Amino acid sequence: MLDSYNVNETLGILSRKNLTGTKHDQLNQRARLYSLIYDNHFNFLRNIVSGRHVWKNLPKYSMGKVERQIRSSFIEFQLSFQGSLCCCKLDELPVVIFTPCTVEGLYNIYGDPTNLVLSPPFGTSDTTVLGKHINIDETVFIYGRNDNLATGFQPYIEETAHLLTSLLMSAFVNANAQKFPTMIKSSKNQKLSMDILTNKVDGWEDYIVVKDGEGWDSVKDHEIFNRQIPYKGNELLQTYEKIYNIFLSRIGVNNLLEKQERMLVDEVNTNNQSIRVSESVYLQNRIEFCKGVNDAFGLSISVEENSGFVESLKNLDVEKRVDEIKGVLLDE
Repeated sequence: MLDSYNVNETLGILSRKNLTGTKHDQLNQRARLYSLIYDNHFNFLRNIVSGRHVWKNLPKYSMGKVERQIRSSFIEFQLSFQGSLCCCKLDELPVVIFTPCTVEGLYNIYGDPTNLVLSPPFGTSDTTVLGKHINIDETVFIYGRNDNLATGFQPYIEETAHLLTSLLMSAFVNANAQKFPTMIKSSKNQKLSMDILTNKVDGWEDYIVVKDGEGWDSVKDHEIFNRQIPYKGNELLQTYEKIYNIFLSRIGVNNLLEKQERMLVDEVNTNNQSIRVSESVYLQNRIEFCKGVNDAFGLSISVEENSGFVESLKNLDVEKRVDEIKGVLLDE
């Protein structure tokens, strides 16, 4: 709804005058800013979850006249984002393939699916397996899971991206409000002039020229109310930091919610144990997938934690990043 609102179109014939004072009205500009920040958060979090583990000894495939090895990031992205992955060998293809899938039908007594529908990602031009139904009695396949429930991080990424964007936008608006905006009570005849004036103010114009005879005949018709907006940017950005750290903890990265010197030993140990449990769930499911693939197709793939990437997340100076964001907001 916000994206479709345009103050110039809403005012109809009046929009033929110079109403905006800037190239874009404020509501549309804020909507675009929100979408931009949300997309940045969304993609940033997707890259984090898809960089948690490294896959080794993956098989090769033909790409034109060149043989290329399947990317580790491809396998990890499909598992972490989609929640599951299928490895199988089809009669139509000469090599073992890894592809996203959807469970169709029943599970066996051990909770493994017996029927799958294959669905290649990225709008692939190879439709060989697009929508193909496979049955365990006819086609050998191994079903891989991101976690014990075969759920991906997409819903949680969307939730976190929304929370982070909302907090950052709130901090932005609060910092922007420190220019002490003013509420002006005016008569109906002077509404158009006030619309032009306030939009120019929102556009940060240095000089605003008011011509005679355009609704400014009587200064008495105006009443001004000053708003005192408290600065809450620090609190909002601290909450931003906590939401981000909670996300890292949920995916098994030990980036403590509090500084260690502020926490009791028992609190630190409990936090560490919870994070290790989360990581072991994701890693164990990947190890089991590797073993199943190797046994079924004679491969030797393996997976391990991407220790360098995880350490970079642990050592990320979030407070410094928050200070940088705060500085940008205050400079706006």
